[in-house]
Amino acid sequence: METSGQAQNTNCLGCMRRFEQALRTGSWKRLPKPLFFWYQAAAKEEELLRSLFKETKATSGIEVGCGPGRILEFMLAEIQAITCMVGVEHNPETAAYAKTRFRQERQVEILEAAPKIEKFDISLSMFSTAGNQAEPWIFVADLFNLSTRLTAFSVYKLGLEKERMRIYAQFGHENIQVAGSCIILNDKLVQNLRSQAFSYKEVEAACKALTKDYEIIDASHLNYVVVLRH
Repeated sequence: METSGQAQNTNCLGCMRRFEQALRTGSWKRLPKPLFFWYQAAAKEEELLRSLFKETKATSGIEVGCGPGRILEFMLAEIQAITCMVGVEHNPETAAYAKTRFRQERQVEILEAAPKIEKFDISLSMFSTAGNQAEPWIFVADLFNLSTRLTAFSVYKLGLEKERMRIYAQFGHENIQVAGSCIILNDKLVQNLRSQAFSYKEVEAACKALTKDYEIIDASHLNYVVVLRH
């Protein structure tokens, strides 16, 4: 599987790094809404992942759309027994940063496309990466097929497009457009990003097509975290 389509520049990578720094220090808790909700979504994802890691007792994992490696580092800290962890990041500059970041971690490998055969205890795609794909539910099905125990991903909730547009604007994005359930970003920071949101019913239908054992968690104001079990 491959993640589809947006180019980022150095400013975007820098923004992701500052975002992570704010999460780690807790400084985001003093931010006004709706920007507060953006950080809250990421913090709630990590909180839920912590409990899922304990449930699965995983020794291997993959994150598709790993960015600069925030969740990978979180996994390293939370899963003491992990022996193999793969991060997939299609953007060359961001992937290069992640490779440098984890160069001392022998159990971590950064790839620009997901392996086609290898299986992992858990597979992840967080912070609504699935909604950035041309075919979100095919992406999720491929993600599920990479795991043997559990898959977790998140998506934006439908109906919060105005709030999300304000958040993107605060991060410096320009010419933000809405097309149905998609927010389209195409500016100096990121090119041709279509970020889609979904209703609960849409998410539920996609889950039922893959497994009987699923959870759709109302994780934060902005997003659902979805758990699929084998």
